Amino acid sequence: MKIECGINFRLREMAATKPTPITCFVEYNGKPVVKIPTGTKIHLVKCNPEKERPIEEPKALESAEANAIIDR
Repeated sequence: MKIECGINFRLREMAATKPTPITCFVEYNGKPVVKIPTGTKIHLVKCNPEKERPIEEPKALESAEANAIIDR
């Protein structure tokens, strides 16, 4: 039997018009078992939810700001 574990980061509200909290989900066999608030917020247009990363472009976040969110 193969057991899979993973960590994913998702925005609380995918249709938010203002910065929304980033939540960490620990998954076991594809199902979330632990939900951890990161204490960090990001605006939807500054985030790539498919890659679970902030966008580092002139129209999005400065590189230092994106790196601070990734590190946190």
